[in-house]
Amino acid sequence: MIMQATLYTSALYPYDALFSPYNCGTLSLKNRIIAVPPDGMTALRTERFALEAAAGGAGLICTENIGICGKIREHGSRAFHLTKGKKLDTATDCDGICLDLRDMPLGKAADAAKNARRTVGEETPIMCIVSVTKTNIAGLACLAWAGADMVCIEPCADNAPWLHKPTEGVPAGCFLELARLAKTVTDIPVAACGKLGYPDTAEGALRDGVCDAVVLGRTLLADPDWCNKAQMGAVDDIIPYINPEGRLLANACATAEDKKRIAVIGGGLSGMSFALCAANRGHTVDIFDSSSKLGSRLLAEAAPDFKADTFSYRRWLIVKLCRSEKIQFFLNSYVGAAELIADGYDAVVYANGTRPAPAPNIAGWGEIPYAPLWVANTDGIKVQSSHVAVLGGGSAGCEYALRLKSEMTNARVTIIEHSSAIMKDAAFNEREWFRRNLEAQGVELMTMATPVRVSEGCLLLQQNCCAALGMPYSSDTFIRSIPCGFIVLAQEDLPDTSQFRAAQRDFPAAQLYCLPGSFSPCEIVPISRAAYSLAQRI
Repeated sequence: MIMQATLYTSALYPYDALFSPYNCGTLSLKNRIIAVPPDGMTALRTERFALEAAAGGAGLICTENIGICGKIREHGSRAFHLTKGKKLDTATDCDGICLDLRDMPLGKAADAAKNARRTVGEETPIMCIVSVTKTNIAGLACLAWAGADMVCIEPCADNAPWLHKPTEGVPAGCFLELARLAKTVTDIPVAACGKLGYPDTAEGALRDGVCDAVVLGRTLLADPDWCNKAQMGAVDDIIPYINPEGRLLANACATAEDKKRIAVIGGGLSGMSFALCAANRGHTVDIFDSSSKLGSRLLAEAAPDFKADTFSYRRWLIVKLCRSEKIQFFLNSYVGAAELIADGYDAVVYANGTRPAPAPNIAGWGEIPYAPLWVANTDGIKVQSSHVAVLGGGSAGCEYALRLKSEMTNARVTIIEHSSAIMKDAAFNEREWFRRNLEAQGVELMTMATPVRVSEGCLLLQQNCCAALGMPYSSDTFIRSIPCGFIVLAQEDLPDTSQFRAAQRDFPAAQLYCLPGSFSPCEIVPISRAAYSLAQRI
């Protein structure tokens, strides 16, 4: 069974363990939250990350930009120079040293820590970030002997590359077991990382003695004010880290000079994102949606148990919309451009997103029951057959297959993908996590395969020989048959601009705008950027 992901809850509030003072060597920290910038950020972004994390209340900030240590201390935080062991003698204005030794074996990491201790002296605190496995974790003891005051542990990326940046389906606190083991082999404090942006999870780990501090990276990238919100118990206000661009919507950077009354057609991800950002700029926004719930396809995407981050993000959006005095939403509402313009709206934004792709051109199509993915997800599991084919090996198709197998363990589920790999456009860590879990759950993956006929309870496929038989690359194909009683179409929807184009034709002088739709959570970030961009210029 796939583990259920964690929700943003506040059952353990007040978070006394998280916000208790702590010592790292000779240095006193105001709380047990350590901010370390995520990999791949530019120097400018890491500097901004550090200053925002300090303003947001983190107790310790690790940064490569040693020139901002004074600004960090203005917020009551402490600053460590984040380095791989170089230029230690120049970090005189920092409160300590954070050695990034993740690419070293533990023996060499201990040597680096020893050299650092000789350089900076006995009074300067040293924290080491290292990669470990369950088999070599005993080697952490050598870091204490080398002079380290604290250790932060991650799993070795060579052994688990899909965990280096945990995907949504990975449960919260995914590296806490390593932290617990580390506590048994070393006497120095242990900082844990790995999806600890859920306040209850972080607090529980500290209370149980699993770790002594928590490291946050992407969590603070999404919401730099995480610490202040958690300390106040305002967990509903925390922006789920599934969308690092969410804070753009919640904190629009410029107040509009010309306040407008805006109508938004569609209460899905695009419409809600735009409405939140536009309202924060001072506009008055009314959302009209034809369904009975806000969220549209996002409701379907959040349906699986392991999609709790998507569920939490939708919930966060709705909470922010409900709290805004400048936003109203009207459900089960059908309105046209003529009605809105006559009602005095200054602008109309069409965010009604997508329309289903047409049924595939396959001989015998319709002989076997089928449903588009979003219908299958929204309505829940109503599959009567034990043989299900999922056409499309993108993120959405793989997520549905995992959900189906977790609820129908005896079903035979087959993913059919025309390209050479599932989730080809997804990040490596996400693709690897899904591949491993799909195979572990018994989902059959058929790549380089194309359906050609539906006939008598079977789906006939044309598949490349190298994909089916593990042969060297070959252009040869053959026809194979799989039993099939239900088909799920996990193909990307098409943009639906028909209403927008019709309104442009009928009302050429009106201020009409169009936002793209969203088919999967992979598009949450670009959808947010598009909504922010439109709200900033409207």
